This record gives sequence, structure tokens and C-alpha cells, in this order.
Amino acid sequence: APGDFDLLAEDAVAVFDRLRHESDIDPARIGFWGLSQGGWLTLLAAQKEPRAAFAVAVSSPMAAADEQMNFAVANILRIQGQPQAVIDRAIGARVAVDDHVRGRRSREEAEGAEAGIRDEPWYADTWIRGNIDDPEWRQQIGNDPLEALTGSRVPTLIVFGQSDPWVPVATSLAALQARSADFPQATIRIIDRADHAMMLDVPPAQQVDADFAANAAPDAPAYFALLGAWLQATITR
Repeated sequence: APGDFDLLAEDAVAVFDRLRHESDIDPARIGFWGLSQGGWLTLLAAQKEPRAAFAVAVSSPMAAADEQMNFAVANILRIQGQPQAVIDRAIGARVAVDDHVRGRRSREEAEGAEAGIRDEPWYADTWIRGNIDDPEWRQQIGNDPLEALTGSRVPTLIVFGQSDPWVPVATSLAALQARSADFPQATIRIIDRADHAMMLDVPPAQQVDADFAANAAPDAPAYFALLGAWLQATITR
């Protein structure tokens, strides 16, 4: 089940356990790494598996999925050159649908809000289609990534790209800082100018292109330097 975060984290733990029995792998040096939504899974896996040497969550929003996607959709439309009025309509429709999914608004209201933008040329870029009845989306917006950090003592590195159009970095930082005393195991860093994939100098239109994302690969030197130094200090201490 692609949207079952708990099950996917259990899969990661199962792989961890399998690797511990490989004769050529040091069991004390195995950990978890995840990008974007995979970062949520990294945190969940680390909470489930206290023997992990480390957990690295890259570009993983510390906000509910609906808040993160509202941020991303606003950026997508803004990059397209859409006026603020269009952005407001799109986000208003998304909020109506998500309010219904959360049980705060009637289905009739949600359907009406989505129908009001369905014929717009930018409708597909709102990522709203099917959310009303999607059980995976229901689970995603109910997920609190901060809860995965609670109680975990696995050394954890949380990395954000300063120019990430998909993740509300400021909101994520505020949420982490507000509860920093609860997460003594977490180190939080921001890579200057980096985008969601830890790349530099990628045109904004490409940064929000789902097809481009499939081939994206990190190239920010500061990211590699941070990752290497942190892992060395964490695993050898």
C-alpha cells in the first residue's frame, strides 16, 4: 500500500534487520536515509528501530501533507505566472476538499469548490483530483511527522534546501524549534540555494516539474560535505 506510511516504515526496518545479518556489513553502521516523503518514512523507521546508527531526512516537510501541498501548489502557479487571484482560488478549493477529508466541511461544499476550478487550464497543477475519495490522501494529511521524532533516540539529521519550492521550510523550522527540547537527537541544517533535490541553479520551472524530479540528483557541494561530516562524527562516536 503506497500510502501506508507505517507499513512502508516496517518494510525499511525489515531491510535493516536483513542487512544486519550480512557478513560483509558492519551492523553498527546501518541507518536510514530518505528524501521528501521518504524522509517521513526515515523518521518512522528510526522510531521503530532504535538500533539504527543514524537517520537522515532530506527535504522532508515538518508539516501536514495538505499544508505542504498548498505551499507547493501556490509556488507552482506563481512560477507559471498566474496572478494572485488564481492562486487564491486554487488554494481555496484545495482547503475546501481537505476540510471535508478531515471532517470539517460537507462533501457538497468540497465537490462544489473543486467543480468551480475543474475547467481551468491550471486545474491539473492543483494536485486536487481524486483527493475527496482517496484513502491514501486521508492518511497522509493525518500524519504528523513530528510525532515520529518523539521518543526516538536515533541520531537524526534533518536537512532542508533554502530554495525548495515544494517544502515550507520556514514553517518546518518553526515547528521543530517550538519543540526542540523534545528532539535532542535531531540536528537541523539548511543548505543555501539548494532546491528540493539538493541541486543548485535549476530553473524554477524545472524544480516544480514532476517529470524532471524523476531524474533529479543532488549536486550541492555543501550538502555532500554536511552529510559526510555528520555521518563520520555520528557513526564513529
